[in-house]
Amino acid sequence: MNRYPPFERLVSLYAVQPLRRLLGVQGDNMLSVLMYHSISDADESAVAPYYRLCTPPALFERHLQIIREKGYGILGLAEAVEQLHNGTLTGGNVVITFDDGLLDTYENAFPLLLRHGAPATVFLPVNFITDRTMRLRGQEHLTWQNVIEMAQNGMAFGSHTLTHRNLRILPRAVLANEIARSKVIIEDHLGITVQSFSYPFAFPETEKRLILFIRQCLEHNKYTCGVTTMIGTASASQDRFFLHRIPVNSSDDEALFTAKLTGSYDWLHGVQYAFKKVRRMVDV
Repeated sequence: MNRYPPFERLVSLYAVQPLRRLLGVQGDNMLSVLMYHSISDADESAVAPYYRLCTPPALFERHLQIIREKGYGILGLAEAVEQLHNGTLTGGNVVITFDDGLLDTYENAFPLLLRHGAPATVFLPVNFITDRTMRLRGQEHLTWQNVIEMAQNGMAFGSHTLTHRNLRILPRAVLANEIARSKVIIEDHLGITVQSFSYPFAFPETEKRLILFIRQCLEHNKYTCGVTTMIGTASASQDRFFLHRIPVNSSDDEALFTAKLTGSYDWLHGVQYAFKKVRRMVDV
C-alpha cells in the first residue's frame, strides 16, 4: 500500500487550487472530458493512485451527483466538441467517456447513467467485442448485444482501434487499418455514423510526424473528434482530434474530483510531457 499521499494530490489541492482561487480563476466555460475505465470494486490498493483504472460504482454515482451539485452540464462528446470549437460552449461542462469497452460499463455504469440522465461515450477495442462475453487480459468485455442496447438508450460509441495495440510501434499501414476498419465494424453493427476516436496508451505528443499521420487517417475516415490520455481540461486551442482528458479512478474522493473539474489538475500535463520528452531522448 501507499503510505504517503500522492504528490499530485498534494499539489492540486494545496497549491494549485488555492492559487487559482486567489487569482479568481473559477473554471467557468471549461470542458472537462472525464476518462474512466473499469466501474467496479476491484482492489487496487497496491497500485499507485495515478495508475489506477477502477472506480467503485458507489463512487461513480457520487461523481455524477457532484457534477450536478456543482452546476455543470453533462454533454455528449460530439456535441461538446462542436460547441467548443464554434464558440457556443457556455458555463462549466463535463463529458463522460469510458475506454476499453469493459463489461462492467454495461453492468455497473450504464444503469447509473440512465438513473441520472447522463450521456456518455464508450470507446471500443473492436476485436474484443463479439457476440459472447470475451475475457482478455483478465477482464470481460462488452458483447454486441450490450452495445446495441446501450446505443438504443442514448449512449454513444467510438473507436478504440481494433486490437488496442500501441500505435506508435506499428507499421503505418497497420496503424491506418486499426483506425479505418474499427469504425466500419462499429457502424455496421449499430447502423449509425461513428464520430469519435480514443487513442490507446500514452499519447505520443512529442512525435509530430506520427501525430500528423494519425490526424490524416482520422480525417480521411470521416471522424469528427478524438480524445487522448494527455491530462487536462479540453479547450478550443487544442486539435479537435487530440483533446485532453482528466483521468478518474478510485482515488478521486469529492475534494480531488472537484479540483479536477475546475482545472486544478491540469498542471500535471507539464510533468507528463517532460517525462515523454526525456523518454524519447533516451530511446533515440
